[in-house]
Amino acid sequence: MVRNLDKHVLEPVDIPLMYPPIADDAEGADGGIGRLHVTRDLVVYVDYPFSAPVGTTFQLIWHGPTPVGFYLVRDGDPPRTRFPLTVPAHSILEGWADAMYCRIIPDNEPPQQTPPLRLRINLQRPGGKAPEPTDKGHGGLVFKLEPQVELEGVDEQKARDGVTVTCHKWENMGPYDLLTLVWGSEKVEHRVQPNEVGRDIEITVTPEMILAAGNSDILPVAMTVTGNTGNLPDEDAVWSVVSYVEVYTDSQRMEPPWVDYPLTESEINLANIGNDAVRVGFYLTSEDAHRYTHVHFYWIGTLEDGGTVPHSEMRELAGTKAYYFEIPNAVVAAIARGRAIV
Repeated sequence: MVRNLDKHVLEPVDIPLMYPPIADDAEGADGGIGRLHVTRDLVVYVDYPFSAPVGTTFQLIWHGPTPVGFYLVRDGDPPRTRFPLTVPAHSILEGWADAMYCRIIPDNEPPQQTPPLRLRINLQRPGGKAPEPTDKGHGGLVFKLEPQVELEGVDEQKARDGVTVTCHKWENMGPYDLLTLVWGSEKVEHRVQPNEVGRDIEITVTPEMILAAGNSDILPVAMTVTGNTGNLPDEDAVWSVVSYVEVYTDSQRMEPPWVDYPLTESEINLANIGNDAVRVGFYLTSEDAHRYTHVHFYWIGTLEDGGTVPHSEMRELAGTKAYYFEIPNAVVAAIARGRAIV
């Protein structure tokens, strides 16, 4: 790096691992100070590529007029052009360090100072403490898939349209947090804008991303957040709970099941079935009979108020034919005025 050797123009204070400036930051931060910087006292450096005679004092101004760190050039010190100053961890407080600079007072010359820095200080973890249990992900980082995608997966038409994922607002949400959503092997990042703080954020998984991630019976989808000063979520659960999506953009699915009893296309009248069970059938083709060994049947009943009454069954396949499953009357009656996905 070529430095400006004009004695009146110095470099800003160098803070190791400072979170870099954020493009288009309306708050004008020159960088960020996060949890990493307060694990111990923070050592910063001042480049002074000129003669620093004995008695020269370096004073670090962190916030306010009182210096928080000093370096005094003493007799016998080895020559150097880079001077360390220590910021006590207790001096690094939530909010802003504005302005932060080093005042250099030579023994026999007028004082100088480095260009001031405006530093954002955020010591909070996005999402806060992960609720227990954390083995499956951070319960405070929550997203929601479109109902169609959650229930039916992504077919060729849906892949052409793209998928909208709603990321719910999180604890300690701040301007310029970096929201990351992964769709299988693909990743999309969104920098939270000031007017989005405290609101849910919609992320679009584009057709290009869906195509690049490919088809899968269990394609993982998850989110995480990096705070605006580099803080990560709870170290016990950096990512959200993972959702799994079925993606079949270029494959032929089996025909859907049908309601064999009672005869209906869209509505089951409980009065017509009395105490009988509902019977659902599906047909296994010869091609699928060679590919699969078992069938998993799911009846996802949803109450009028949103609660669920599920029923499932697994059965070994025995060749090409129609298979029938019965849903007990009590399971069907429990979702009166509700709906079911089969």
